[in-house]
Amino acid sequence: MLEEAVKGFGSVDILVNNAGAYEYIPLEEITNDHFHRLFDLNVLRTILVTQAALPHPRKTGGSVINISSVVSVWVC
Repeated sequence: MLEEAVKGFGSVDILVNNAGAYEYIPLEEITNDHFHRLFDLNVLRTILVTQAALPHPRKTGGSVINISSVVSVWVC
């Protein structure tokens, strides 16, 4: 997708990371698989996409914006 954006627009000046998921599960019911699935989606993929895109906004003085939600401050 990044390559297509660069082909179509010439560069990527801004990246907005605004995808994520949350499933309410009581703390004692969270499995390793569940934790890693959500961590991979919400954290790892954000890092990987940002790493892939970062050279473009650096060249143009652009920005990377990471959007979170109130779920990130939810406490058990």
